[in-house]
Amino acid sequence: MLDERYPQEAWMRVFTDGSATDAVKRGGAGVYIQHPSGEWQAEAIPTGLHCTNYRAEVEALIHAANTISSKVNPDTQVVFLTDALSVLQAVNNNKLPQLTTTLHNITCLKTVFDKRLELYPRNTRYISFILID
Repeated sequence: MLDERYPQEAWMRVFTDGSATDAVKRGGAGVYIQHPSGEWQAEAIPTGLHCTNYRAEVEALIHAANTISSKVNPDTQVVFLTDALSVLQAVNNNKLPQLTTTLHNITCLKTVFDKRLELYPRNTRYISFILID
């Protein structure tokens, strides 16, 4: 399904995840980016000694958005893949201004949330967020 909907050669695919020990401490986040060229990059980010799962998920998306902001051009299509429904809902409800600002700084082809969560449906920008199980 992923390859059919977001073919690797046409999309920058950004996978993010975050978690914390016992859901409240020693948080960490991971980002894996597949570029349409076939190149990839992976990063692990510490998110703090006192950090919740939610905060680690947010930090993963912020870090990923910052990482790709200088690597996309107006023709790039970007899809973020995450398992953090609560974070996607918070972005959709304008509860995460730092992430919202970072996403606004990305210049690419289109912008939308998948799973019926829309993000900035304006102009021709397209950043798609996919909830994965």
